[in-house]
Amino acid sequence: QISYTAWTDPTSMPKTGNYYLMTDVVSANQNSTQAGTLNLCLHGHKVTVAENADRRRIYFVNSNTTMNISDCAGNGTVSGCTAGAILTNGSGKNVEVNLYGGTFTDNHATGTGATFVIQGQGTLRMYDGIITGNTAKSGAGVAIYGKDAKLFMYGGTIEKNQVTAQGGGLYVSEGTAQLSGGTVAGNEAQHGGGFYVTGNAAYVNVQGAEVTGNTAS
Repeated sequence: QISYTAWTDPTSMPKTGNYYLMTDVVSANQNSTQAGTLNLCLHGHKVTVAENADRRRIYFVNSNTTMNISDCAGNGTVSGCTAGAILTNGSGKNVEVNLYGGTFTDNHATGTGATFVIQGQGTLRMYDGIITGNTAKSGAGVAIYGKDAKLFMYGGTIEKNQVTAQGGGLYVSEGTAQLSGGTVAGNEAQHGGGFYVTGNAAYVNVQGAEVTGNTAS
C-alpha cells in the first residue's frame, strides 16, 4: 500500500515520490521528473501552467522514471498547456507513464501533440482517465513518436479532440499503439479522425477498444 504525502505548493508539481494535491496548481514552468517513481493523485484539483512560463507544459518525464497519475477524489483536471501537457524525454530510456484517472482538457498546440507526447523509449499505459476537448495541428489526444515509443490503451476515453491535419485522437509516427479497451470517439481531423498512422515501423492494433463517431474531412 502506498503512503501519500499532501502537496501544498500552488506554483509547482512534485518531481518524485508519492503525493496527493491539496490545492489547485498553476505551475510556473515545466516540471522535470527525477529518476524513480512518481505517484501523483490529482485529488479533484485543477492543474494548469502559468501564461508566462517558458515552456507551457506540466511535465517533462526523464529517463528511468515511472509516473503514475490518478484522481482519488474525482473531477481533477490538467489544462492550459500549449507544448504538450506531458512530454517524455526523446533520448530517454525506461520512461513509463501510467494513467489511472483525471481529465486532460483544454490543451492546445500549434504543432503536433497537445496532451500526451510519448517519444524516445517512452510508454504510455492508459487504464482510465479522459482526454477530451484538446486541439493541435496533429495528435491532439496522444502523439507517439519513434519506433520505440508505445501506447497501450486498456481503458479510459479519448474523445472530442480536434486537429487541423492528422490524427484527432491518436497520431502514431513509427511507434506502436495497441488498443485493447477504452473508447476513442468523436474526434475530428482532416485525415484520420480517430487515429492517423505514418512511417514504415508504425503499428496499430485495435482489438477490444471502441472506436466510433470519429470524422475526417
